[in-house]
Amino acid sequence: MRRSERPPLTTVEQDIPMAGRVKSVCGLDIRNDSICMAQYSPEAHSVTGVGVQPFEDAGDDWWKTLSAELKKLTSEGTLSGQNVVCSLPSEWALIKDISIDKDEESVEQIIKWEFSQQILGDIAQYVYDFQKVQRPVADEFDHYLVAAYRSDTVKRLAGLIRSYKMNPFVVDLDVFGLVNLLEANYRDCIAQPCAILFGDEHRLSVVLTQNGDFVDWEIQPYHLDTAAPQECVRKALEMFTALQTVQPAFFVEGAVPHTFLAGSAFSFPEVTEHLIANMQNTEVLYPFKNISFQVGRVQENDVRKYAPRLAVAVGLAVRGGAEIAS
Repeated sequence: MRRSERPPLTTVEQDIPMAGRVKSVCGLDIRNDSICMAQYSPEAHSVTGVGVQPFEDAGDDWWKTLSAELKKLTSEGTLSGQNVVCSLPSEWALIKDISIDKDEESVEQIIKWEFSQQILGDIAQYVYDFQKVQRPVADEFDHYLVAAYRSDTVKRLAGLIRSYKMNPFVVDLDVFGLVNLLEANYRDCIAQPCAILFGDEHRLSVVLTQNGDFVDWEIQPYHLDTAAPQECVRKALEMFTALQTVQPAFFVEGAVPHTFLAGSAFSFPEVTEHLIANMQNTEVLYPFKNISFQVGRVQENDVRKYAPRLAVAVGLAVRGGAEIAS
């Protein structure tokens, strides 16, 4: 896809008075070629501000470019003092599944040791977190998901966000933001195996989730071509086939699970409509299904056009709201 075919830049100013933003949370989805922002009020369960800031892939100058684009995004001053949940691309992260005997008492120590055996370098070079997850098939182990970024990357990102007078209190994975969003908006189906197809111009990933848990994922390089949407279907089915070999319980009688579409690749109707027509039980992961949208001067068509791009940012902000509430 030529870069000129991308949707135009949009940034929407807030119509909420300063007093209404005291307890709001900002989700920042930071990608290789864009920043997406969503401000969320946990009290109102509502998104009160959004922004989509594409930029050219800067290669080795990415951090410099990111700083310049953050400056544009924050130039109105509406984000000053905000609590921020931000994500880095999942392909920058290490995601490990660690199994431990159910009667193990030193869980944290075992996870640290097991994780250190699966990485290159010293574990002190990473910041990591873990959570217990359920598996579709019961066994004699407890399963833990461990996710890590290099600590120098997280520190650099946090310092950059602080330089624009924001408070980065959570750094998460973009795919976890999608799982948060699915749980917040589609409570009626999360008990069943679900998949999120997450795509941009250069990569496509499939995330398997159930009961609000991240279960597994597959990511592959991909070149978005709006004139050949059938290639997106082919690549998606290829990844589903790979996942079926390791997570057979997610594929009842071999069928692809209920699938939701998110990411900039699905801002293009010719791609989205082709997938929905050619993959059973597939729909767009709509951020505002149960979360209200209280930003003035935005038409419904524009909201739906940019919804796939905003999915991660809204999911991150919702996670931040839950952190504050707890």
